[in-house]
Amino acid sequence: SSGLPLDVGVETPESAAQIIAAHRDLGLSNGLLITVPVPEADALSDDSAEAAILKAVAEAEANDLHGKDVTPYLLERIVALTDGTAQRANTALLINNARTAAQIAVALAKLS
Repeated sequence: SSGLPLDVGVETPESAAQIIAAHRDLGLSNGLLITVPVPEADALSDDSAEAAILKAVAEAEANDLHGKDVTPYLLERIVALTDGTAQRANTALLINNARTAAQIAVALAKLS
């Protein structure tokens, strides 16, 4: 959960494909953003994620890290602080994104 409001929510790749097709047919120039959640079985709890992020950020600040050094440090520390759960969640998210994108592409091709 991002806590951000959605303009539209869809439950199937076919519904997403219909929105993409309509957007294209209307000749709209704005973008569409399709987000997919981490699969429930692989999700990191909000409390665990928030605690690890806050601790890692505080450590980065205490170590006076800046610029390009911050992101790799935070990612490594968050994985360590969550005993690898954050990395498993991110990997599951990448796989779920690719799977969903493929399903949407197939559904969109069927509309053409």
